[in-house]
This record gives sequence, C-alpha cells and structure tokens, in this order.
Amino acid sequence: MRRIYKKTRTHYVRPDGKRCLKGDAGARKSTKKEKVWRGRYKDASGTVQDVQLSPNKQAAEQMLNDILKRVEEEKAGIISPFRESATRPLEEHVQDYQDSLLATGRTQGHCRTIASRIRRIIDVCSFKKIVDVTSSPIERWLGEQKKGKMSDQTARHYVQAIKQFTRWLVADHRFSEDRLKHLQIDRGKRVKQTFERRELSSDELTTLLEYTVSAPVRSLLSGEDRCLLYATAVATALRASELASLTPESFSLDSSEPTVTVAPEDEKARRGCTVDLPHYFATILQGWLANKPSGRPLWPGKWASQKRAGRILKADMAGSRKAWLAECDVESDEYRVRSGSDFLLDWISNGKVNFKVDFHALRHTGISRLNRAGVSAKILQLFARHSSVELTLGRYTHANQKDMAIAVNSSPEITIPKLLQHRQASVVAHDKSLGAALGAASGDLNGDSVRSIEENRPFPRASA
Repeated sequence: MRRIYKKTRTHYVRPDGKRCLKGDAGARKSTKKEKVWRGRYKDASGTVQDVQLSPNKQAAEQMLNDILKRVEEEKAGIISPFRESATRPLEEHVQDYQDSLLATGRTQGHCRTIASRIRRIIDVCSFKKIVDVTSSPIERWLGEQKKGKMSDQTARHYVQAIKQFTRWLVADHRFSEDRLKHLQIDRGKRVKQTFERRELSSDELTTLLEYTVSAPVRSLLSGEDRCLLYATAVATALRASELASLTPESFSLDSSEPTVTVAPEDEKARRGCTVDLPHYFATILQGWLANKPSGRPLWPGKWASQKRAGRILKADMAGSRKAWLAECDVESDEYRVRSGSDFLLDWISNGKVNFKVDFHALRHTGISRLNRAGVSAKILQLFARHSSVELTLGRYTHANQKDMAIAVNSSPEITIPKLLQHRQASVVAHDKSLGAALGAASGDLNGDSVRSIEENRPFPRASA
C-alpha cells in the first residue's frame, strides 16, 4: 500500500465569505487542500501509517520512497525496526509512559510518583538511551542507598517502577527485549522497614481532639474543622485524599444506618465505597454539616494533594502534648512522670524499632479500635477495604500488653478436680503432722527434741 495525497479541509461560509455553521442560512460548502503532502503506507508489522512529508511533491515522493525502502530492509532483517526508538532520549520515553498511565485512569499523583522514581534512577545511573539501561548500575545504587536511610520497601518500589517501564517499552514496540528482565525484586523476602506506624491510644485521641477544637488555623482549616477531620479519619478509616473529596452530599445521616460515600474517581481502588458511621458520630456530624455550603469540599485546600496532612497532625500533637504537660506544676512529680512518657509523641524509638504517627496512623487507629470491639477478621477487612485479610491483621491492626492481659483473663478456666482434691488432702495431712510436732515439742522442757534434731541433721558446730 502506497499513497501520496493532500488532506482536504471542508468548511461552510456565508455569502460574505465568513465561516459559519452548516445549517446557517445561506451557508455554502467550501473545500481547501492543505499545502503539505502526506504519505500513507504499511510498516513492517502490516500496520497502516500516515505521515506528513513535504510541500514539494517531488520531495514528498522521494521521502515516501525512503520510508518504504526502510520498511523492506526491516522485513528482510537488514536493519532493526526499533532504530528510531533506540535513538530517542530516554526522557521522551518516560514522558510517553507517564501519559500512557494517565490515559488508563491512574491519578495524577500516582503517575508523578512512578515517573519521578524512573527519572531518578535514569539520572543517577546516567542512562541516556534505551540501550544504556542495564541492571548492575541500578543494583549498585540501591545497595548504597540501603546502607543509608532507604528502607527495603522503598528500594522495592524503585525496582518495580523501572521494571514496569522497561516492560512497557517492549509492549509498545519500542524495543525488542526487556533490558531489566533479570533485575530481582525479592518478593519472598520480608522487607526491613525504617519505621512502623503506631495507633493513638484512647486517651491520646481524646486529648488531641479536645485541644484541636480551639487550636489556631492551619492550612486554611480551623481548629474545629481539623478536629472533625481527625475524628472522621478514625471513625471511617478513610485515607487523606478520600477525606479531601467529601462534600456535605457525601453523607447520609438521616437514615437508620448513617453512611458516608466516596465516589469511584476519588477512592484509591477506583471502585467507590460506602462506609457505615456510628450513630453517636452521625449526631456529632449533623450539627457541624448544617453550616457547610453544599457542593463544596468539607476540608478545602491542597493539604491532601501536597502531602501536608502529616505535618498538620504533627503540629496539633505537639500543641496538645504541651497543653497536657501544662496541666501540672513544673516542680511536681506528676510533671516529671508526664514529661518522661511517650504520650502524644509522633516519633518513638526503643532502640530496635522506630514508631511513627502520621495522618495514615489515624487509619491504623480506627481499624485497631474496631478490632478491640471483637468483630471478625472479615469485617475488619471490609472496613479497611483491603484485598487480603493478612494485610489488615498484619499491618493495620495493633495490640499491646494490656490487650493481652484482658484476653488471657477472659479465656475459659482450666479445671482439674483431682488435682484440687489431691492438694486439699496434702494440706490437711501437713496441718495434722505440724500440729503433732508442735504439741510434742511443747512438753519437751529439757530440749531433747532439739538435741535429736541436731543429731539427725549435722549442723556445723559453733566455734568457741
């Protein structure tokens, strides 16, 4: 298939020559050919291609002939069909990959994160073209980073991003092979984390919310708004971006089963979700929502998209801890006990593990509180909207020594009747023998009993 042509543009004009719509009165059809010649052909894979050539017909003919010659050479195996892609800078491929992710419905934030990881690897490893991409420079760089502050999980995210990119290059017919096919992710290896999120205790949560109600404005959010934001995060286990999308219309509080709904485009899995609310919390929300404008975000601003939720929570935790310490006299023992405690600290280290509180820790807190209510593991998984119950129980559900003590003491008693009877009989026999010995000793005024004991049990003689 070979064709050279000029595109024809069709439009409609009025009698005075000005453009108009087809149905307008007096409209007439006008056609005009483009100045540049175009060529249509089949490439080596049999796909029809349409390319722009030249305003000069003779030059356009020659350009199309050169293209067809290259196609024939590709079919014969004389030249590589990926020559053009191989000579393009990697940055152009990364941008195309980012656009491809966006076209599939991924969020802007997710696409930016994936692309930034790929660009960082390309930059530190000095990759310029596709043929420069190899595994060993990436492995060396990741090894150096893991000796520092990079966790195993973060390293795995970098490997996943770059491997997805090289697989896409092959799937999009930009290169013949996956250059990182042998780069390992270590899926079966347990990753080493630099920190673990912890939950807020009931006392910590209450103190935080009471302080935040009257706290100053942060990131355009009043203290009362932030208080309800934290409380909603715990009550629903919604993520920061999901909470930022909520409007008054997202809540259904008048029904017998109050709920909050997240739209599919705002939910992480893009399926949408409806979360049941406790009746007491629905009552709290009703009074607050009454003053909120309809159709507008309840917590406006870019605090979620710019990842500032954790910093806002950290500032409120610091303020609530300061107010909690101010309740005691500085010279009192209570103040010394409080100042040495971990209460409302956002970072705790026991020498082996670092425990952190960020905004996502409120989700951990909500799931753990529901777990203490005694619900089943399946309900916990549905509440958290996780793909597996192992993720819910292994990472998001927390327990402490107090929980262990309560559980142990609530377990059924172990009864061994024969053992109890044997112990009671032993106690009675011991009491009888002890009473007989004491009775005999009370009539021994000469100390014969003492002398007999010394004879039977040789104690060391006292020195003179």
